[in-house]
Amino acid sequence: MQPLEWLQWELIPRLRGRLDAHLALPQNFAVAPYYGRVLDVNVPGCTVLLVHLNTLDALFVAPPD
Repeated sequence: MQPLEWLQWELIPRLRGRLDAHLALPQNFAVAPYYGRVLDVNVPGCTVLLVHLNTLDALFVAPPD
């Protein structure tokens, strides 16, 4: 499975399912660093996608103790 397929068919539906079921989201979870390495920055939309993935990652930062 290609990285973008994983986002579309695995991550997004799983997160949506957790939200719909009112379940907790994962903590200390980040996908942007991986996608920053594997995506070709010359592909249209890549930079925008990375911005959105970084925003998504910010939701998964564990609250301070």
